[in-house]
Amino acid sequence: MSHPAPKICWKPTGTQVHDSHLWKYLQWLLEQDYCPTPLKDFPIISYDAQSVASNQALYAQLQTWSVLEPANFWNSLWQYFALGEKPAEKAMSEAPMPHTRWFPGAMLNYAEVVFSRASDSRPAILFKNEQDGVESISWKTLREQTAAMAAFLKKWR
Repeated sequence: MSHPAPKICWKPTGTQVHDSHLWKYLQWLLEQDYCPTPLKDFPIISYDAQSVASNQALYAQLQTWSVLEPANFWNSLWQYFALGEKPAEKAMSEAPMPHTRWFPGAMLNYAEVVFSRASDSRPAILFKNEQDGVESISWKTLREQTAAMAAFLKKWR
């Protein structure tokens, strides 16, 4: 017994797609030397009704690559997001999942990475719970709260 395809509830506009981190990552990845050949077969030029099938195929290829070559995939994300000054020698240990160690030897300062992307043009955090409306925390407030927590933790070291 076959079921009808579910109704599409929402579809991003071309602008929303082009502004997404996934789109920008794909653009960046296609320019890299270690980008797998199957991905390079999908040039990303525009997002419109005619290119949707091609973009879906590209996404499927990316997902397949991430599963078949996880070390290369995760190394590419480390580089794309510029996650730290001391990268790991490799993305993952030889131990099988779930015992894999990710980025062994890497040094990462989470606060540094988060605040490197700070912008007064948008909030640091947007959240909504089931009872209230949308609330936001500014980058200034987040920075102050982070500094207060760091000072508290240093006292307990």
